[in-house]
Amino acid sequence: MTIDGKKVSVSGPAKDVFVGTATDDPPSPADPGYGVYEFKKSFGPDFIRLAGYYDYILYKPLYSILIYAEKYILPFLHKGLVLYSKVFKK
Repeated sequence: MTIDGKKVSVSGPAKDVFVGTATDDPPSPADPGYGVYEFKKSFGPDFIRLAGYYDYILYKPLYSILIYAEKYILPFLHKGLVLYSKVFKK
């Protein structure tokens, strides 16, 4: 099996893994990622439907803080780090 261009040993024949196509299920030509789906389909893979991921909220106040940080604070910090790395290049 190949994941991100690296061979991974698995039992059975090796297969390429194409994770995600950015389309609805079933895909329609109106989806923005339909071209990706068609490209991956051209290799003849077996399509497997997987469950999506979900947040399991144990403590709502903490969850709200973390979601806020993920949405607003982390992008701000990332921009600052990018700018810092451009200014202080070695």
